[in-house]
Amino acid sequence: MFRMDERFEDKVKLHNRDRIGLLAVVLTISLLACRPVITVGWGEILIVTAVLLFVLAPLLIRIMRLRTDNQKDKKDRGKE
Repeated sequence: MFRMDERFEDKVKLHNRDRIGLLAVVLTISLLACRPVITVGWGEILIVTAVLLFVLAPLLIRIMRLRTDNQKDKKDRGKE
């Protein structure tokens, strides 16, 4: 088996910041080197938007109701 020399490990050791930079450079070069394989059209954008609205609408409606109820409670407290 091949065993690395400790001095070699010290020279090659990368910090996290360097690893992120290297990853960004490699990713950028690979994206620039080839044409995109996956394309997104208007149909897919509309489908994703519809699904997100379907999933998030009940949550948004609850938040809006709670806000209006809290505003009404604050007005009622101020009148008393």
